[in-house]
Amino acid sequence: MVPDTTQDLPAEVEDDIDAFLKRYEQLVGAIQDELFRSVAIIGGEDVRSLAPREVAELMARLGAISSADRFGELVAIRNRIAHIYPHDPDRQSANLNAAYEAISDLLAVYRAVRLYLEKRLPPSDRQA
Repeated sequence: MVPDTTQDLPAEVEDDIDAFLKRYEQLVGAIQDELFRSVAIIGGEDVRSLAPREVAELMARLGAISSADRFGELVAIRNRIAHIYPHDPDRQSANLNAAYEAISDLLAVYRAVRLYLEKRLPPSDRQA
């Protein structure tokens, strides 16, 4: 039986959930702050004055990601899970479930950007 709310989860899984959510947050941040910047540099684009949404749209135009809208949804999930709602277990459950359901899309974005970069970097600059 799957618990309906986070209050129904066994106490011993709390660290696992926290780790999952933190990794989700960190991966979104790494894509947005590190990988997108690398794509921009390689493409000769200056993104310093662009909002994150505009950077995602640029990444889609360049072909580094398939959808700026979907990436925006992944960021919105990250933003929601970054906030703790101790007195709203239903909201906590919804945010946890949203992150869990989105993980395959988030990993697909990561792989797409990484592949984009690998194709454009000289072999001597690629990491093993």
